[in-house]
Amino acid sequence: MADATRIAEYETKIAELERKVGQLTMKVDLLKKGARWPQAISITGRCQIMKLARSTYYRGRRSAAEKKALQHRIAELSTEFPRYGYRRVTPQLRAEGLLVNHKAVVRMMRESGLQVRPLRRFVRTTQSDHQSPILLNLI
Repeated sequence: MADATRIAEYETKIAELERKVGQLTMKVDLLKKGARWPQAISITGRCQIMKLARSTYYRGRRSAAEKKALQHRIAELSTEFPRYGYRRVTPQLRAEGLLVNHKAVVRMMRESGLQVRPLRRFVRTTQSDHQSPILLNLI
């Protein structure tokens, strides 16, 4: 009698482990590059497999047309205000109602070659403020 119950317990444990192995195998197959997701798995399940928040799945991405329009507007601002860097361009875009991150503006300006070169400081090479006599220019 004790052997029969022990065998039944082992069989249920084996069945549970086989089910878990099947789930893990499916997860590994889904995480491989280029794998197709079956429609039976919900978005929540997919996000749990990849260990991501559901909000990550629903986060909006910019389309190619939106990116192009944003790059065009950044180029317009850079030609209108040549000394504007990303720190000034970003608030200007936000004031116009565009939701944009400063890092995206930096990347787009760098890719388009619109970065502002810093002004060179004037370096004084002669010290004229001294107590010594000033010699005549003999040339």
